[in-house]
Parts: sequence; C-alpha cells; structure tokens
Amino acid sequence: MKNGLSYTLEQGDQGEGLKVHVGTRELTGFDPKVLLAALIDSGYPRQTELGQINRPRMYALLAILMLWGALAYGPMSALYVELFPARIRYTSINIPYNIGAAIFGGLAPFIATAISIKTGNVYAGLWYPIIVGGIAVVVAMFFMRETKDVDVSL
Repeated sequence: MKNGLSYTLEQGDQGEGLKVHVGTRELTGFDPKVLLAALIDSGYPRQTELGQINRPRMYALLAILMLWGALAYGPMSALYVELFPARIRYTSINIPYNIGAAIFGGLAPFIATAISIKTGNVYAGLWYPIIVGGIAVVVAMFFMRETKDVDVSL
C-alpha cells in the first residue's frame, strides 16, 4: 500500500518485464485495457466526476498560485536594475535566468516524479523544489551584494 494506492511492482523473469499487482490482480507487461480494467475493479473511477469538483476552492487555489507568481516576478525587474550596470544588464540577467529556468524549472517535473516513484510517496517529489528554493535563499543571503549608494550606471 503506497499512499492509498494498492499496488506493488516486481521484476519479472528475464524478458518478461515488470509485474504489477493492482489489488488482487497480477498484470505482466503493459496493456492499457487490462490495466484500466484492474483499476476499475479495484474501485478507481474511470473519469473525474465533474459534479464532485469544488470549483470555488479550485479557483481560490489558482488565484493564490497566481498571486505567489506575481509576488515573485514583480520585484525582480527592480532588483535586476539595482544589481547590474546598464551596459551588461541584459546578458547578466538573461543567461543565468534561462539556464536556471531550463535546468531547475524544466527538469523539476521529471525529478519530482522520479523522487515520487523511487520513494513510493506521491508527495515526496515536493521536496525537490523546496530544497532548491532553500538553497537559492541561502546563496542569495550570503553572496548577493548590497547595492545601496552604489553607482550602477556604468
């Protein structure tokens, strides 16, 4: 039992692939129809029941996510203006930002999924962005310089 999902994975005999146990059924290989039937037999719904969605809560959570995004990206332009002189500002911001977004942001779904699969805990993948964000805060605290009374118009 892994977070309410009753399944286990076993390595099959050579050339056989993985064996998946869903409830009391054993599946070998990957056949979507057989897997869907096993999930339905175990009590998992085939489709989302739209009547059970709590729309106000869903919209409130989306609004909170948008607010957090605005709080993160809003002050960034002012910070960049203070950190870098005008003649190098574009390069100083663009290259590290895009590399960071590609590596940490682009690979985040893959890494979070891999962590969740490895641990068997669907929430374990959330530790990746938490740890990366924590490291970013620590690095910023110790290595970002103070720009008060510094001329950045060079």
